Amino acid sequence: RDWFFVLVLFATAIQLGNLLSKDVSLLGFVKFAALFIPIWWAWTGITFFVTRFVVDDVWHRLLLFAQMASIAALALSIDGVFGDLYQQFVFAYVIARFILVLLYVRAALAVPAARPLAAGYACLLYTSDAADERSSVDLGGRRIIKKKNKLEL
Repeated sequence: RDWFFVLVLFATAIQLGNLLSKDVSLLGFVKFAALFIPIWWAWTGITFFVTRFVVDDVWHRLLLFAQMASIAALALSIDGVFGDLYQQFVFAYVIARFILVLLYVRAALAVPAARPLAAGYACLLYTSDAADERSSVDLGGRRIIKKKNKLEL
């Protein structure tokens, strides 16, 4: 199961490399970097989660499979992301992050000792993704984080 996930990420990296090989210029590198960053965040997010929490139930496997499918959709949209496939890329990335939030919420509910960490990650992932959307900024989530920080001080 983990190797299949790595294979999907490797295929995504190959697609990204193919994009750069088609345009070896400063603009090509900027495009490469612009796509590499969200793909890297999707990979590190799930990697950090599976390193912290060892879960092996049906729901976890289904969520990981959905995560793999969303990253595969990222890979499939790389070739035309600067054309008509940008919406597919954005949608796949948002789905990948949403699944990660669901995984952290499940961990927060299931592991009382890890509840502050898991709930914090779920809140940060949700609010940072909502704030990244230029058309709909979730100011409510930002206020929640600011109030939480003030209360902890």
